[in-house]
Amino acid sequence: MSNPNHPRQTGDGKLRIEDVVDDWDLGFYDGNAIKCILRAKFGNQEIQDIEKALEYLRRYLRVCKEAYERADEEQTATWRPGCGNYISSGTESDD
Repeated sequence: MSNPNHPRQTGDGKLRIEDVVDDWDLGFYDGNAIKCILRAKFGNQEIQDIEKALEYLRRYLRVCKEAYERADEEQTATWRPGCGNYISSGTESDD
């Protein structure tokens, strides 16, 4: 496990994985999949990292499918990518 004060970097150290995930505004599952893929390329546990990435992608796909199914059922809801949550369409009052 990398030290949180000195996270693992990719390639020649120009990019920190955490910075990529933050910059792209990724959620938990898709962000972890990207981290695993990048670490597989530059780490020493390539097979394990790719297997982890696949598991995170499977979970992310499941969450997306469930959210789109709910959105079809609830026409007033809006899907917000990356988080699996709905936001109000703005037609309801907060009073």
